[in-house]
Amino acid sequence: MLLESHGIDSILFDAEVHSYLGVGALMPVRLMALDEDRADARAILTEGDLLPPG
Repeated sequence: MLLESHGIDSILFDAEVHSYLGVGALMPVRLMALDEDRADARAILTEGDLLPPG
């Protein structure tokens, strides 16, 4: 995973429900990281154009 390659531990929530039910945008997948890693994680994901709008 991208964040782990930068030394940031993270976990996905609701990925199984999303893929099992195929609900797309109705059931977003949540990415969780430690609060102290939030700024770095956001910067990495923004740089890779991987954050949803908003």
